[in-house]
Amino acid sequence: MTVGSGVAGKLAIAEETEYGTLAPTFTTPSGGFPRGYEFVSESLRLEHDVLQDAMIGAGDYYPAGPRRKLYRRDAGGRLTLEVMPKGFALLFKHMLGSAVQTNLGGSPTVAYRYTSTPAPLKGLALSVQKAVPESDMSALRPYTALGCKVAGWQLDAVLGRPLLLGLELDACEMKDPANPPGAPGPALAGSITYAEATQVPYTLAYDAETASESPMARATLTVAGVTVAHLLALRLTADNALDLHPYRLDSSQLKREPLETGYRSLSGQLVAEFKSADGLASAFYGDAPCALVLNCQGRTISGTTKESLTVTLPDVRLLGETPVVDDPGVVTVTAPFLACDKGDASATVTVEYVTGEGAA
Repeated sequence: MTVGSGVAGKLAIAEETEYGTLAPTFTTPSGGFPRGYEFVSESLRLEHDVLQDAMIGAGDYYPAGPRRKLYRRDAGGRLTLEVMPKGFALLFKHMLGSAVQTNLGGSPTVAYRYTSTPAPLKGLALSVQKAVPESDMSALRPYTALGCKVAGWQLDAVLGRPLLLGLELDACEMKDPANPPGAPGPALAGSITYAEATQVPYTLAYDAETASESPMARATLTVAGVTVAHLLALRLTADNALDLHPYRLDSSQLKREPLETGYRSLSGQLVAEFKSADGLASAFYGDAPCALVLNCQGRTISGTTKESLTVTLPDVRLLGETPVVDDPGVVTVTAPFLACDKGDASATVTVEYVTGEGAA
């Protein structure tokens, strides 16, 4: 598409083999081309810091331009995407640290399950290239962010809307084919691979128990295996506790790979119908551990195996409120929560992604 507006924008992502070094598939795609992602919005950008002297006595009214010095660069931003039944195993891997593949078999299409649980993030980095349309429709200008690490992420599920994934990316550098001087960036990727043109995003649907080939999702909150709330909306927010300013005293002007410097956090907020005093309210009053599960199902891959996404938090603690009646409608409760380590060696969060793709 040649249009001088954002509808012609493109996004390509590939896994780096070395932090801050362009992913090999952008230049030598022997193992495949970089993966293309349709996206809702992006804010990837380059920033730089300048040293400016503060000496007094030169007799001028303004800071001296010749005494400015560009001394380091930084990059990053946010990607917002609708979660699709294909193509997201790579992103879940970089969000949590792992994506263990299991071959589920099937014919003629083989199904694969990718299980992501918290694991070290060291050594994991992405190259992310965005193509920005120029207004005169002359070209798509590529900007390539290197050393992209997922500093935080957010999942939003709202009744009747596509499931949204927001990624907070920290990068060490962003380049285009003309900048920075002496070290220009890569050209626009000649070929990128999209998972499937006819994909439909997962959607939180109230009637998700009914049989359907449309990708749907449902969320449940249980205590001791008993459902305690009908959820209308859910937000998960994670912070991977990365040191985002690991600069060093060298001539590169770039930072080294950010490392984890504390506990990761996973919290959120849910909106639920006020069902009964024995359910959600009792869990809140007693600080009872609840199990929160977001389950999405899509089309059949083969046999009885369907595309699916299941996010499980085995121990969440409600931090919220007792219900209030502020309009004539069904009473709802907005409850913030915190995900905790259950203490039984289970993962604090597990993402299981079943797809027809054999590569993350």
